[in-house]
Amino acid sequence: MLEMRQGISLSLPIPIWREVVLKKSGATEIPVTGDVAIESVLLPGEFQEDPADRLLVATARLQGCRLATRDEGILRYSAAGHVSCAKV
Repeated sequence: MLEMRQGISLSLPIPIWREVVLKKSGATEIPVTGDVAIESVLLPGEFQEDPADRLLVATARLQGCRLATRDEGILRYSAAGHVSCAKV
């Protein structure tokens, strides 16, 4: 959506960009499961309403992953002890 709103510019079409990034980075996609969806609406404490951010945080919490983000809302949520984050 950021690309469609011209918030970012990708050098390749989105599906190809995704494949290249996954291959070069060695990253693994984690699916959005029913457990993630439930966790996203039951997050403890105060958190923003953005559904995508809620899914990211819920996934990180359930997988025990650390998020790398610039999002101030997620960083504040991390500072409150609800998810592990690194500011990038």
